Amino acid sequence: MKKRFSCIIFLLVLLFGTVLMNDSYCSQDSYFSHTYKYKVRKGDNLQKVGLRFDVPWRKIAELNNIPNERVLPVGKKLIVKKQFPYSFPALTSWYGKPFHGRKTANGEVYNMYGISAAHKTLPLGTMVVVSNPKNGRELKLKINDRGPYIKGRSLDLSFAAAKYLGIIEQGVAPLLVKILK
Repeated sequence: MKKRFSCIIFLLVLLFGTVLMNDSYCSQDSYFSHTYKYKVRKGDNLQKVGLRFDVPWRKIAELNNIPNERVLPVGKKLIVKKQFPYSFPALTSWYGKPFHGRKTANGEVYNMYGISAAHKTLPLGTMVVVSNPKNGRELKLKINDRGPYIKGRSLDLSFAAAKYLGIIEQGVAPLLVKILK
């Protein structure tokens, strides 16, 4: 009985120590926070704004002291806080010719032969390192556009970035993204 009890204690200490050593549990720096300012448009409601930023609408209501979630006046300025993990997997695709020469979300002209990416909610100008675990290649690039707009995907690379990372042929691939501080 005494031996079994000490084994249980040992396992609990081992488990507790593992949890403490895991960055996702003990480090407040494991997330990158960003605050957005959003002006309510005609037809908006808290659920639509929450979906746009991938933030629960109740958090937006609480942060902006909105007592009645059904009333959202046009022109009201909202503050939306979003947290991103510093490192996350992303189902990634690429975009090319149809967008070449058009303006990106940050006002730059999209160059499919340049190195850039689009993300739905990361702040424009954010520098990230994208790596392909299948071939070990990684690339530092800037988020300068919004997208992808296909469900399930979270990152769109320029043609040149996708070519370097080796995902042109398959079109869509799971890659790893690290936000640079």
